[in-house]
Amino acid sequence: RQVEYLRENVRRHAANVSVVFGEAPGVLSTLPDPDAVLVGGSGGKLIEILNACWNRLQTGSRLVVNLVLLDHLTEVWAWCRRNHVRPDVTLVQVSKAHPLSDSFRFEGTTPVYIVQATRPVNA
Repeated sequence: RQVEYLRENVRRHAANVSVVFGEAPGVLSTLPDPDAVLVGGSGGKLIEILNACWNRLQTGSRLVVNLVLLDHLTEVWAWCRRNHVRPDVTLVQVSKAHPLSDSFRFEGTTPVYIVQATRPVNA
């Protein structure tokens, strides 16, 4: 079902994105070398996916990982250190208004960690 949402967003925004249904990292071998990679879920194979993407990523291209678990952020940070890459990490926190009597209150949603790493020339 998520693939259909993604396809609709790509169509709606005329994005230059190829949507491929499959399970990473296995399905990645069927694709050409990427200009950029966005990882938005790992199914328990986070490091395998990072390695598979990083090894095929072109010099100067970016790997972006969206995470909601602090443990996964720690894993990605350690992976970056092992690969001699300094990541750019951003925490995004959104709060939404909810009615409360005659007023409203804000309730925080799950924070998202966004980790960006650029493949250096010497990697």
